[in-house]
Amino acid sequence: VYVVVGQKRESINDRVAKILTLRSSFDKMILVSVGNGHVNDENIMIKPFPNPFGILRLMGLQKLKKNLDKYFFFPSRNILYVKAVQKKLKKNILNDLKKGKKVSLLTCLPPHDLALIGLFIKRQFPETYWIVDWQDLWSYDENYFQRVPQLYRERLLRLEKEVLDNCDMNVTTNLSAKEVLEKRYDAPSWSVVSINHHFYREDLLESTVEVDHFSEDKKNRIVRIGFLGTLFKPPRVPGAKVLKAIDCVIDSGINIELHVYGGASEDARKSLKRLRNEGVCLHGKTSHIESLRRIARCEFLFLVLADLPNCRAVMSIKLPHYLLLERPVLAIVPERSAVTDVIRETGSGYVIPAGCDWGHGLKKVLQDYLNGKNLPERNNKAIEAYSWENISKQWMEVFSGAWK
Repeated sequence: VYVVVGQKRESINDRVAKILTLRSSFDKMILVSVGNGHVNDENIMIKPFPNPFGILRLMGLQKLKKNLDKYFFFPSRNILYVKAVQKKLKKNILNDLKKGKKVSLLTCLPPHDLALIGLFIKRQFPETYWIVDWQDLWSYDENYFQRVPQLYRERLLRLEKEVLDNCDMNVTTNLSAKEVLEKRYDAPSWSVVSINHHFYREDLLESTVEVDHFSEDKKNRIVRIGFLGTLFKPPRVPGAKVLKAIDCVIDSGINIELHVYGGASEDARKSLKRLRNEGVCLHGKTSHIESLRRIARCEFLFLVLADLPNCRAVMSIKLPHYLLLERPVLAIVPERSAVTDVIRETGSGYVIPAGCDWGHGLKKVLQDYLNGKNLPERNNKAIEAYSWENISKQWMEVFSGAWK
């Protein structure tokens, strides 16, 4: 099994990291990632081909370089990595097949350019079993599709259709995304499965969580709210709108702090200053275990998605980890969405419809809580469905398709 990602080995997300723990079930499971060209039995690190426009950056012409990259490379400059992977994998897979091995290829998207690797290998070696893990959809997601120049969008849609027509199995992160691939993109239902993001219970043990005992005096204490990830990621996560909602709550007399563990770009820091927001603390990126340890000390956990079509088909990778921490979730998300379904099914928190006034909705939930209203009742049986113990079985079922 070759697991192809577009990041460095140390930057892969927890979904991919846990898939790699299934190595013992196969003759070999090899991670293909960005790196310095190092190769061993478990990892192939591949250097992208040189970018001829790199000289422009050294000359201080970064803006020109960015525009040339945008229009010269399709679908993006990631193609320099994609082409290097294609060259390496063609040789490796040919040797595997000559030895009588059954070969599976898992491409983990985004970046969506990686789909070109699977398409290339599938054409070269039709007997290869190709699985696409759509962690985010492509043209359906405004965050990705709008980055593509208008000149290339029709071409991208044709490419996307080729991927769906040629891969052996599509994996999505939830049933809503599965429905999008089937109904909007005409993917056969037998070729699409839904495998949710997971939590891993041992992570909580490793993180040695310090549990805070919150004061019974709810009205006079500061309510700490934790957020994992990038707060400023428009259009999906409009950080400026979140900050205005936080200000609205503080102005109403409720003492809250939003603690962000994750992306803290310069734009995010500038927005904080511009919006006079004093209730948000940006802590920057930490390790997965350290993030769990820190965020578990918050009273609530926060999740936000704008009221956009694709946001209804997104299963946030942070949500199962929130379920593990047993803190109530404050979710500003579309009323009809995958995240709403999970929170209501598991009784893990509150849904504030993203189409409504965010500040008013957040203020009402917190005011009810501070006035003594009971928290939602957690459904532990439903929550357990998101444990790695259960999710790993679904992944093994997908890989078994190569042996049938």
